[in-house]
Amino acid sequence: MWSSEMISKVGNSLMVSKSKYRPVAPDIMVENEYDLGKYIPSTKVISTPGHTSSSIILVIGNEAAFVGDTLFNIMPWNVFPLFANDIRELLESWQRLIDASCRTYFPCHGRPIPLRKLKISYEKRIKRINEEL
Repeated sequence: MWSSEMISKVGNSLMVSKSKYRPVAPDIMVENEYDLGKYIPSTKVISTPGHTSSSIILVIGNEAAFVGDTLFNIMPWNVFPLFANDIRELLESWQRLIDASCRTYFPCHGRPIPLRKLKISYEKRIKRINEEL
């Protein structure tokens, strides 16, 4: 797990100096969640800062969540993204994902993630943070 944190620190420092994209003004701001139920039944957008400050996910019922870069499934033992702007916020977002109780989480990188793997990764990361305190 230490490798993800090292990669995160390097990635964060490189992204600040190499970023060529200008921020855009959002059409809709999502504070906590935004209900899409009138368009798609049992669907909502949830704010999940941590990877970036404006990360969001799409949750469809208790079945699926499309999580972008909030989770990665490249390493078999971990779902931590390659970098995170704020690790504590990311873990709070992971808790929101766990609370959504979806059967499967679909990251942009790697294979789909079952709820059990997310819970295990979250518990390991929280335990490590608590041990550091």
